[in-house]
Amino acid sequence: MKKRLTILLCLVLLLAMTPFGLLSAETKAQTMTVEQLKAKYPHGAYWNHTKGGSEDHTWNPCTHHTGNCTYSGSCGCNTYRGKSLQCMGFAYQLASLAYGCEPSSEWVTDRNASALDTLKAGDIVRYRWNGHSIFVLAVEGDTVTYADCNWDGHCGIRWDATVSKATLKASFTYVKSAPFTLSYTPPVAALTLRYHAGDGVIDNAVTGYTYRVLSTNGINMREDAGTSHKKVTALPHNTAFTVTAGDTKEADGYTWGKTTYNGKTGWVVISDFVEKTGETWSGEWRVQDGLICRADGTPLTHGLPYGTPIEMVTRPDEVGLYREGYRFAGWCTAADGNGTVFVAGMCPEELCPEQNESLTLYALWVPVIPGDVNGDQKLNNRDLGLLQQWLADWDVTITEGADWNGDGTVNNRDLAMLQQYLSGWDEVG
Repeated sequence: MKKRLTILLCLVLLLAMTPFGLLSAETKAQTMTVEQLKAKYPHGAYWNHTKGGSEDHTWNPCTHHTGNCTYSGSCGCNTYRGKSLQCMGFAYQLASLAYGCEPSSEWVTDRNASALDTLKAGDIVRYRWNGHSIFVLAVEGDTVTYADCNWDGHCGIRWDATVSKATLKASFTYVKSAPFTLSYTPPVAALTLRYHAGDGVIDNAVTGYTYRVLSTNGINMREDAGTSHKKVTALPHNTAFTVTAGDTKEADGYTWGKTTYNGKTGWVVISDFVEKTGETWSGEWRVQDGLICRADGTPLTHGLPYGTPIEMVTRPDEVGLYREGYRFAGWCTAADGNGTVFVAGMCPEELCPEQNESLTLYALWVPVIPGDVNGDQKLNNRDLGLLQQWLADWDVTITEGADWNGDGTVNNRDLAMLQQYLSGWDEVG
């Protein structure tokens, strides 16, 4: 009887090792889709604060890098079945939910970097000299798309990040191979457009400057500029404060600025012991290094799914951009106007053939010519007819050139002056 059982057991083991057994694994279905995993663990959330569990997430970052992390979750970290913390645990958690098996012990581990040559969606990669784990979502050439956790040091969950195989190889530790390729299509890469004023300006002004206290002892606020004046209060280390533009004085070898802190107003040193962190502006927009930016200095950008038509683009009038004596003629890929001129409905690849690029569009400005009603830089009967239609309340569009005499209004006087010019008068008026 024992001999028969041994023979049967060997046959079962051999069957599991045959190509037939491998094929059955290849056809096994996922138990959760990537979309379901994303919904369960949203991008930007944190895999933490569940007392060692793994099924939940929060929207509060953890502060666990203090040497007190244990698999029991004493520091608020999540773990995978009490075995693996954070990045490794999260990768195992996603794998176990996607495949319905135990990746930490059931999957084959390959410590040879050549394993990256056959890397597939669903695999787990350990790299950074055994310092970080990622769950592979897709592989396209040298680019690996992945999900991970604790990339920010605070339990953060991230989806659809990318890394090159070359980067993985440089600090490779191992690959755990999934039983079959995960089914997932990453989001389409985006083209980011930035907008350059192209000699245009925004009527905006600096209203103040922001600072941060560097001194670990803090700085004193006094009733007036100078060390001899009475102390009002103290601003602790790392305190952020603002000084209104123009509210500065020189005293005792320092530059002082007037500010308010905790309801008290006084003067603090701004030439030493602090760092300038930014500026405040009178409006929402500004021009910085030619780029249209928000008041905080962040460039205005427009992200576009690669391969889809551009339906809109921010217009200069939306941000108060103008140029005296000129009119806006569109956006162009070249500062000198010799590039591709933007047209609504154009596809991103017509502007920029490569994905994940940042493309700067320059505002084109053309001189306003009196009488150029349609903006084609020519004066002819087409302008005359368009202006007649506009004055007759037709639903037509005219440019600033319709205001021939520059008095700020368009009326029959402008029409008469255009008629005179087209009739060959030497002087119109």
